[in-house]
Amino acid sequence: MLAVPEALKDEAVSHLQNLLRIDTTNPPGNETAAATYMKKVLEDAGIPATVHEPVPGRGSVVARLKATAPTLGGIAPGDAGGPLLMISHLDVVPAERAQWSHDPFSGEIAGGCVWGRGAVDMKSLAALSLTCVLHLKRRGVALRRDVVLAGVADEEAGSDKGSRWLVAHEPDALRAEWALCEVGGFTLHVEGKRVYPIQVAERGVAWLRLTAEGKPGHGSLPHADNAVLRLARAVGRLHPRALPVHVSAPARAFLHGLGDRVGGTWGRLFRRLATPWLTDFLLRHIPEARARTLNATLRNTVSPTVLEAGSKENVIPSRASAVLDGRIVPGFTTGDLIEEVKAALGQDQDGIRIEVLREAPPHVVDSSTPLFDLLARTITEHDPGAVALPYMISGFTDAQPLSALRVKTYGFNPVRLPEGLDFASLYHAHDERIPLDGFRWGVSVLCSAVEAFCVA
Repeated sequence: MLAVPEALKDEAVSHLQNLLRIDTTNPPGNETAAATYMKKVLEDAGIPATVHEPVPGRGSVVARLKATAPTLGGIAPGDAGGPLLMISHLDVVPAERAQWSHDPFSGEIAGGCVWGRGAVDMKSLAALSLTCVLHLKRRGVALRRDVVLAGVADEEAGSDKGSRWLVAHEPDALRAEWALCEVGGFTLHVEGKRVYPIQVAERGVAWLRLTAEGKPGHGSLPHADNAVLRLARAVGRLHPRALPVHVSAPARAFLHGLGDRVGGTWGRLFRRLATPWLTDFLLRHIPEARARTLNATLRNTVSPTVLEAGSKENVIPSRASAVLDGRIVPGFTTGDLIEEVKAALGQDQDGIRIEVLREAPPHVVDSSTPLFDLLARTITEHDPGAVALPYMISGFTDAQPLSALRVKTYGFNPVRLPEGLDFASLYHAHDERIPLDGFRWGVSVLCSAVEAFCVA
């Protein structure tokens, strides 16, 4: 286990604070400011870095430490398993300042936490990865594979100006065999046991628009052929458990692993959640926050997010629409999701048109690899008694665009959490923050794992 100096942890905290103070709210983004900050830090340490900017203000920074170890057994430097990419996105979602206890762009340390929009999602990993690369460079270690650092734009809006653009236009910048990204490596406290999920899969994206049409008219003369009423009936049918249960291989592996770890009555419950005809019954007996997360990995889902209808108080509009954030578990397609939505609407699908706004397939990586085993082992070395499990997240990350380059990506942003903190609820939430001690612990974990994987 690598001994990481306390000064290095202090430096990581400083980088996190500095990145949080750069407002990269997307839209509009302004990631170039954060990318330029990282570029300067890297170049001051003697590491060449490039900012790729497809449009003004939307920059991504990439740097590469080249393999330096002598040939080992006929394997050329850099080919011993392929490069490792550490990638994090620099954009953040909007923050309502008035709803925060501390300014979301202050990087303030208070109550044992670092506060700010992006503290969890995901400038924390950008700071950890930056610090790790700096540590490798300063120590002058012999690398058996390239180590690539990337801080990218636009993940919160689909990565078109970030990793997706780099894959299409600058693929050699991100060329790697392995990658570490969000989401995973944080503590789950379950019935007195500690579990660390490591992301190996994520659901696909299918953003849909439902459009209802009806007869326009005067608001003082109600009638049944009202587009707003038709749309309201349809949307009302799309509750969180409206679509069928589908237990994918990653979801089953997590539930069985969690059940084995917890044991007892709760362990049996978690294992039986992977039985589709029991899933919904058992979800009703699990605390709401945890049930919400599990439900999102056990079925395709749609969440109504945008409603549009009418423009004047006394006019019944002829059209009403709803945007649905659709997510698809591995093994299913956008077409499958649409058929499930139609089935859920039943007779209320009459007069409803469905169109696809955006789609991306689910993403799955094998967990039976040397890197996954190393990450799991590193977790238990730093938190004896804990276990790491393969895990599928409900959302989207830069892992999906990277799959076009055949990069095997795991979600690993290590942070040790105190019991009682619902970490998942901090994503995109008011008062986003990361425990200071847990973040400092993550410096040791990430540096140890990267060194074990990359240093000759």
